[in-house]
Amino acid sequence: MGMDLRSHFRDLNGARVSCQGLCVSGIACRTVDGPDGTGNDAAAGTGDLSVTVDELRLQGVRIEAPWPPAGARAIVHSTAAAAPAHGTPVVAGTAHMAAWDLMPLDGLAGALRIAVTDAAWLFDADVRVPIEAGRIDFNHATVSHVGPDSSMGLSRMGIYVDAPNGRQYLALLAAGHVDGARFEHRGALLASRVTDRGALALVPLLRAFLSGARPVQPAAGAEALLARTRLDARLRLADGRIGRDGAGLALTGAAAGRNQVELMSTPEAGLLLRWPELSAEHARWPLSAHGGRDAGCCTAASLQGSLSVELRRHAGGRRGVTLQAPELVLRQFSLHRPQAGAGT
Repeated sequence: MGMDLRSHFRDLNGARVSCQGLCVSGIACRTVDGPDGTGNDAAAGTGDLSVTVDELRLQGVRIEAPWPPAGARAIVHSTAAAAPAHGTPVVAGTAHMAAWDLMPLDGLAGALRIAVTDAAWLFDADVRVPIEAGRIDFNHATVSHVGPDSSMGLSRMGIYVDAPNGRQYLALLAAGHVDGARFEHRGALLASRVTDRGALALVPLLRAFLSGARPVQPAAGAEALLARTRLDARLRLADGRIGRDGAGLALTGAAAGRNQVELMSTPEAGLLLRWPELSAEHARWPLSAHGGRDAGCCTAASLQGSLSVELRRHAGGRRGVTLQAPELVLRQFSLHRPQAGAGT
């Protein structure tokens, strides 16, 4: 039976996919009768195709896609359609966002180091923001520069820096309530100093963004500040499932030091995430951005390798994301593509 598997991956989820090398061991293919009743038309893309592989080793994988990807846009559109007519933003904690599994971020740990040139608070600054159990505690964040250090915090208006020239807001909250937020607290007396700078859980915030809501907006001048900012982060992801509507994977191996990521950004190069030792199991992803029972899917019992993800802004304001993986190893891999028109 003639068959070209590349045709099933070339436009995976609306992205351009290329692979320099592919090594397969223990492959088995099965087709269900197509329109002509022969069962031999899988190569033409009209038959019900199932492929199982003991081990699939991919080398030089490159995926290029617009940002946000097609699947994310579909989520935003569906959320917007369900939003109240008066345009009230959807906030974290709704039933729609509960569909997202983000367990590895609940245990996220590490620190963000941010270098700001000619910062808005008068001096070059070195900012350190620790993250523990998926939460930023602003009492432990530091803003170091010439002279007395500044402090970061979270008020009901947004995220701020108390700098030598007064309070500077970096981001503003779209609503007075944000799931997972603990706002700053002052002493009992009028004009008392801040005794608690507040804290922010990252998972509810990310769920809100994934739903299409915008709970946080850049403050005035924040865009110019980002143009002078360099980010360097070392983060450890916890074990657990990440995904939505049955698609996704479960990260494993945190105790052995796996699934640690590096996050870097510069004004020139955009945002880069490096994942030197990816380790996961029970992976599943659809063959179409639209999903659904009839779209087909891929599954793998385990997934290991290394990868990098780069987010860049292109000419004309377009954004794009590029994923590169020197090598990925998938074990007990399967691909199922239903016959065209099945179930309709």
